Amino acid sequence: MIKIRIDVDYAYASRPKSFVYTFLKRKPRKNYLANSKIIANMINETPCEVKAIWFFTPQTLPDKKC
Repeated sequence: MIKIRIDVDYAYASRPKSFVYTFLKRKPRKNYLANSKIIANMINETPCEVKAIWFFTPQTLPDKKC
């Protein structure tokens, strides 16, 4: 079994931008989970046994499609 821990900490590509926008309480752009969705699809399609644990912050909550 492969175990993967995935931290979805930043809603933006850069840490400084994520920090400033979080401080200003701005909502992330629409497609901020694009990379996480790609990883989720890869995990779901693998023939191997995989256990993935996702950790979100209040700024990076999963959307309805996840």
